[in-house]
Amino acid sequence: MHGLASSSPPLRLPPSSSWLVPSPSSLNRRRTLPLLGALLCFFALLHAVVEVPDEPAARLRQLFSLEPAVPKATLGADLSFTQYLDAHWPLERRTQQPHLWITLADGLFARTGAANLDAFVRQLNLERRRKYGRKTRETHLVTLCLDEPCVVECAQRDMYAYGGFPRQKPEQILNATWPKLASLIEGLPHRDLFFVDADVSFAQDPYPHMEPLMENYDLLAQENDAFGYFNTGASRPSQVLSPLPPAPDMDMVKVSRDQVNFNMVLDTALLRLHNDSRPMQRPLKSDFVAQNGLRVHVLDQRQFRVYHQRKDAWVAMHDSTFLHMTCADDAWVKLFIPKVEGFWTDLDGYYSLPPQLLSIDELAGTKDDLAQLFRILLALAHYTGRALTLPSHAVIFDLGKSFPTPVRKSYETFPLSQLAAPGADSPLNVSVVEPAYVEHASSWLLGKSVLDTDKRRDDGWWQSLAKAERERRMDLALGMTKVFDLDMRAHSTFASLLSKAISNPLLAEAAHVRLINSEWPGFQRWRTWQLPGAVSHVGTCAQLEKMPGCDQVCRFDGRETRIRVDEPWPSLEQVLGVERASGL
Repeated sequence: MHGLASSSPPLRLPPSSSWLVPSPSSLNRRRTLPLLGALLCFFALLHAVVEVPDEPAARLRQLFSLEPAVPKATLGADLSFTQYLDAHWPLERRTQQPHLWITLADGLFARTGAANLDAFVRQLNLERRRKYGRKTRETHLVTLCLDEPCVVECAQRDMYAYGGFPRQKPEQILNATWPKLASLIEGLPHRDLFFVDADVSFAQDPYPHMEPLMENYDLLAQENDAFGYFNTGASRPSQVLSPLPPAPDMDMVKVSRDQVNFNMVLDTALLRLHNDSRPMQRPLKSDFVAQNGLRVHVLDQRQFRVYHQRKDAWVAMHDSTFLHMTCADDAWVKLFIPKVEGFWTDLDGYYSLPPQLLSIDELAGTKDDLAQLFRILLALAHYTGRALTLPSHAVIFDLGKSFPTPVRKSYETFPLSQLAAPGADSPLNVSVVEPAYVEHASSWLLGKSVLDTDKRRDDGWWQSLAKAERERRMDLALGMTKVFDLDMRAHSTFASLLSKAISNPLLAEAAHVRLINSEWPGFQRWRTWQLPGAVSHVGTCAQLEKMPGCDQVCRFDGRETRIRVDEPWPSLEQVLGVERASGL
């Protein structure tokens, strides 16, 4: 058996082993160097796809199957990663080899971040084939699964996935480090791999920005201001494997994040020193030769963005290629901000099956006022079945004159990312979408291209749709732009506002309803409205007087890390009964 079989003892590499360590990350006061690829994943593709049955039982049998026909998604119970790759992309085939991307996921990221990457890759293949012809290399994503739910999810989505590495992990290796390390050990001797974290979201084709550089550099590095994260990367094995033998030994004997060892091998400390107080002074070295002879180029971070709140705002571009969420509180922040920034795909019909929307014309007031308005919006969204979309920013009146700015992004003011989690993962089961959802959904409904996000697809996709589907998409794109206003001044209770929203035919059927005039003097009775107990503990983020930071996009009080919900939602009849009982 090739590679790291499940029955093999923990792998120990000799000092002369040839391999590539994952992406570099700087130590204190050093710019990180997340690898982004000197050659992007050239592999032969076996086009014979194993069909995944629709029946759950048959699907599970296929997951555990040890038959020679290796399914696209497998637990890898008795299958090495080398064997998995050989089954789908045999090295001996002489057909043109595709680019191969590798990512890492658990059950949550298999259905979110990794699935989003896969959706992007599939559309990228269709558009590149139409533009460059059938001889262009295709791209395929393989998800390294950390648990069984990940493999099951990938199988249901017809994604490539391998779940054998967790059973092979040596004790001294971190859970998230081992699949990256082992996949590169197995794959790189004969293949080029492009490792893409599942918290990377692409907006458009990266190849035009990288291919011109690949012949002149061994490593292309993504600029990064965060420390301690493994990041996106790939390399050219013939140039890169031999200079890095110390790093695998370091990873195998020391419990440490792999990118720390990578930077020690490259010796990037002096090359990447910078001053945090001068963010406009960009890297001291964007082209250099590392101590081991590798030629390194640091990519333009305006094109390849890494999220660091306002620290990276000055480099934001409307046509950036991707966004890497290295600096976020939790998984939900990592998944919500790419939507805010416009880096999400139409995954599971997120944009092409838009919900009815609820918004508000502005968010401005004291912290208590903002918290009450937020609770009103959440309750109204719940009972009307609408998705909540807030303004992009909120203005906070009572921070004091000594604080830098009273303006915060809405996801920095309210815990939107947790609420935006789908289904049971959302504490209140209220749908929350990004502020620019209407613009994003309209572009996807009409066929946004991933080759150039300013243009529509030109691969025959639109023409392949039935006439009724094309008309549906155009009607939705137009319908969301027509907003029906609901004036808060006319209502003395929440029940009155809710009754208006569901009983008025125009409001009930409107694609987009917006609350207005919450700030009107003399008509701010909403401050004392009685609201359902389900939202009693929902408010603004804590410590708004502090600017957001890495891992502190939205702070919670004390040890809380989740929105507290003590009561279920009362029925619609119970809520409306408050108005009837009061005689209003």
